[in-house]
Amino acid sequence: GTGAMGPFLKQAGFALETIRLHDGDKIPANALSMHAIISMGGPMGAYEDEKYPFLKAESEMLRKAIWSGMPVLGICLGAQMIAKSAGARVYRAPQREIGWHSINMEPDAESDILFSGTGKELLVFQFHEDTFDLPPSAVRLANSRRCRNQAFRVCNAYGLQFHVEMTMEMIEAWFRDRAFDRTRLCDEYLRFGPVLKKQNEVLFRNMLRLLKTGVFHEQS
Repeated sequence: GTGAMGPFLKQAGFALETIRLHDGDKIPANALSMHAIISMGGPMGAYEDEKYPFLKAESEMLRKAIWSGMPVLGICLGAQMIAKSAGARVYRAPQREIGWHSINMEPDAESDILFSGTGKELLVFQFHEDTFDLPPSAVRLANSRRCRNQAFRVCNAYGLQFHVEMTMEMIEAWFRDRAFDRTRLCDEYLRFGPVLKKQNEVLFRNMLRLLKTGVFHEQS
């Protein structure tokens, strides 16, 4: 689900249509005529087309959306799917990232619309074992010590390896079978609350600006 982004977007007047491909939903025929596409996360790998056939259909849809200039946002698996659809390789990372981690913004992020006003470092939630190469013509916007490609932009599409949509309910659901991790991560969520709230206000406001203009990147 869209987590914390959902109520924010709805309050701004956007109608959200959730397509659960992993549950058998089909990509709507009018998908490419929607205002924007947000591709969320999942436990599968972007390269597991044989095991999860819907990934092939999603990749084709994203490829068309990206090269048509449609606003697209990908989070975690969604970012990997954007990278794959734009011609890059997705593969197992040397180290997995789970929990709260800091990421560093690249110089190009300073003039980027989405990350305007966020500063040089962000505290974000990570839950992934895979990573990806940058697609041709993509611009890296954030990195971390364990994972070099944390955020990138290609055409009007953004890929975020990390989760900006986290809520307490999501943490409890994702880690329901891992009591120790669940308690620790929930405690950290409460402790980091003021920082996360400030970050999200900036990011979501920037995201709204992008959605309202229909342009994720102002071409020079």
